[in-house]
Amino acid sequence: MDRVKTTIPGFEEMIKGGLPSSETYALIGPPGIGKTIFGLQFLYGGIKLGENGVCVTLDEATESLLETGKSFNWDFERFIGEEKLIFLDSSPYKGFHEDEYFIHSEDSVLGMPVFNTNNLIKNIVEAVKKVKARRLFLDCVTMIELQNREPFSLRTDLLGLKRALKSLNVTTILSFEAKNGQVLDYMGFEAYISDGVIILGRKDLGDRKVRYIEVLKMRHTSHIEEKRQFRITNEGIIIYPEKGPFL
Repeated sequence: MDRVKTTIPGFEEMIKGGLPSSETYALIGPPGIGKTIFGLQFLYGGIKLGENGVCVTLDEATESLLETGKSFNWDFERFIGEEKLIFLDSSPYKGFHEDEYFIHSEDSVLGMPVFNTNNLIKNIVEAVKKVKARRLFLDCVTMIELQNREPFSLRTDLLGLKRALKSLNVTTILSFEAKNGQVLDYMGFEAYISDGVIILGRKDLGDRKVRYIEVLKMRHTSHIEEKRQFRITNEGIIIYPEKGPFL
């Protein structure tokens, strides 16, 4: 079985060596937990391994994501210039760029009356083909839910995206924002469209909070069934190799 290295220290150990390739994975957690950093680190590590990527942002503007990358010394702008990475900006806060590597289409921008999920999917597939991407991070699906409000239609559209990306041999991470901080609220929807489910959460430990990661579901491979603590460092996310005593 072909596997994709996330390059996130400690995560490969949790999933027996890497994510099964060409599959779609749900990344779920509350705001500010590190979902975007996880996804960007996945893309950055992939490009360093020779696997080009696409980042689809439905929440933060591209400028904000580029600044996040700079805080970890991830030079995404260089990769964009080398045609190894595309940012597809469909956020309602986006600015308009002349750079050809920032793809914009009014019918693919959240908040616009003409927004259409199928048009967004077409743009995603075009971006993947443009740079021959092998990795994709979509942040975050919850924003489409807020505008779509038709669960059946959204599931159908995302299944179409999943099949299209699988046919192009792209390994995909979709982020979801936990409702009211409750990650299990998404266990019906995200499990339906995903081959794996990764949870990022927080736990009170005295007068401080600690972050943890847990793999709840993973098709085609075994995985460690326990929560593990992680930290966000100046190099990105690092996962501790053993279960913490508080978990």
